[in-house]
Amino acid sequence: FEITAIDMPVVQFRVVCSTGTYIRSLANDFGAALGCGGYLSSLCRTRIGEFTLDNAITPAELEAQINSEESSHQNMNG
Repeated sequence: FEITAIDMPVVQFRVVCSTGTYIRSLANDFGAALGCGGYLSSLCRTRIGEFTLDNAITPAELEAQINSEESSHQNMNG
């Protein structure tokens, strides 16, 4: 767990965790411990297993790849 930024009332943090960890619950638990409530306003999963954001593509890139492969497949089949 690492706090990466504090701009009250917003606190940003980074967590390295195992499968099954509920980060939204973690934010709620922090708020409860501080007596002020807490919630997650955004979440960015940077890794799952061997897959990282470096391996990720956008939906538009995926669509372009599918269209390209379909086009190549049609050209091969006449």
